[in-house]
Amino acid sequence: MPRINAIDRRVLDAMGGEDRIRLLLRDAGFDTLREFAKEHGVYLEEVSMCLKRRREYPAVRDALAGALELTRAEVDELLPWPPEAEEDAA
Repeated sequence: MPRINAIDRRVLDAMGGEDRIRLLLRDAGFDTLREFAKEHGVYLEEVSMCLKRRREYPAVRDALAGALELTRAEVDELLPWPPEAEEDAA
């Protein structure tokens, strides 16, 4: 695995959970959210709302965890629910 340099680290630190998930999805071979949704039997709108933290959608979070080889807890850490949980942690 390539070493992350200081610039890469700063970029990652500046990214929110949605952007990190999108980056991981692209790395996993999903060029679009539509591809991910179709392959995992969920609606595109559910994936979008989950990433934007408008709805929790446990099935989408579980699918993300499986596709990205993350634990569900790691997905939940990237996309805190309810959204206020992220503000409380800061």
